[in-house]
Amino acid sequence: MEIKKFIDTQRQTNADLVIGYYLKRQVPFYRKVNTFVWELMVFLLFGLKVKDIDCGFKLVSKKVIDKIPKLESERGAFISSEFLIKAKKSGFKMVEIGVHHFPATRRGTGANLDVIIKSFVDLFKLWKKLRKY
Repeated sequence: MEIKKFIDTQRQTNADLVIGYYLKRQVPFYRKVNTFVWELMVFLLFGLKVKDIDCGFKLVSKKVIDKIPKLESERGAFISSEFLIKAKKSGFKMVEIGVHHFPATRRGTGANLDVIIKSFVDLFKLWKKLRKY
């Protein structure tokens, strides 16, 4: 249902990445807090400011895929952040659009303390590596 908006937005803006963000995100309050803290850390460490790093809706140009250095994340929880950080650092144009969000029918792993800790470890490893460049 949303894909046409992504294609139209890419054509109108000539963006390299069209990134979705959830409209009226339907998750518990603590998940919104987790997301806020995560996105704040990513902004402070890398200057990446997007409305929803982990929204799964993204339209990505092949040239971005070809240019972005190999992703080093070992877990899915950090892959989207690492990808967007490297795309920003490479100078690609990003545009954001709202997408609909529906409540999950299963429990996700994003609020699992072990996943959160490992994601922060990955975040600081990437920061340490990229600040040298």
